[in-house]
Amino acid sequence: MKNNTSVVRIEELHKQKTEVEDDIKRFEAQLKVGVDPDIDEADPGLTLQTVTVALLRNARRKIESIERALAQVKTGRYGICEICGQAIAPERLEIFPQSTLCVSCKSKQEAKNGRYRAAYSVVCAA
Repeated sequence: MKNNTSVVRIEELHKQKTEVEDDIKRFEAQLKVGVDPDIDEADPGLTLQTVTVALLRNARRKIESIERALAQVKTGRYGICEICGQAIAPERLEIFPQSTLCVSCKSKQEAKNGRYRAAYSVVCAA
């Protein structure tokens, strides 16, 4: 049975998914406007397009992580690290409800991929 905190996190995941889906639609619409290829590279439109592509890429990654977390909800594994099988600290889930890895495993993954960022010091719950 889900406790109230889990229910709130799951509701937050659904809310975030809707917001990110709206962002993706907006970014895709912005990219359809296009940029004149005959304009100098310093053109603000080209810079805006580059930023929009980066934002779209990040939004798509976020939607994937939200959907992965929602799939864990369906299987009853929400809040359990996909790598080590330990409980993900409630503090981490509060900050990132779409988390599917504990901080320790996420840190190891990012170090392996060359993107180590120790943004906080929450570790696996015992």
